[in-house]
This record gives sequence, C-alpha cells and structure tokens, in this order.
Amino acid sequence: MKIIDDYPIEIVVLNNQQLVKIEHLANLYIEQGVIPAKKRPDALHIAISTVCNINYLVSRNYRHLANDGKEQKIKMVHHKNAYLIIPRLRRGEAR
Repeated sequence: MKIIDDYPIEIVVLNNQQLVKIEHLANLYIEQGVIPAKKRPDALHIAISTVCNINYLVSRNYRHLANDGKEQKIKMVHHKNAYLIIPRLRRGEAR
C-alpha cells in the first residue's frame, strides 16, 4: 500500500501498566458522558492515543470522535484527572 511507503507507521506495543491506564481513561469518558457506553471502542481509541502520546487521532466518525465539542469534553476529563496529553481529533476524508 502506498500510504505505508509514504508515512512511517509505528506499531504500538502496550504493557500492562498502559493497559490499566487505557481502561481507566476509557471508563472515565463513558462515566462522565463524553462517549456513550455503547461506543466503548471509540472511548478506547481516544484512551490509547492519549496513553501512547499520539498527537493526532484521525477518524471518519464525526459524531463521536472528530468534532470540536467532543475534543473540549475530552480536555476537561484529562484536566480533572491529570492526563497531560490531549490528542487532536481530526476528521479523515474519503477519497
């Protein structure tokens, strides 16, 4: 695939401590109403990006992920819980 050639893709390997943080953060998003419980994979996606220090999260899911209102709510959860990394949520366009 051309995209793999154009952009270096790093495989993220998670350790147990990171997995615990990811689960905790995803639960916070759901408990605090940022992400609906039925959209847990979206909450995990954001949590993984945060814990792994990924600067940008690109998604075509505008409703639950890549919108400005959601990014502000995520920032509030992070601020309240001492998470310093806040991935920028961006919408990917179909070609």
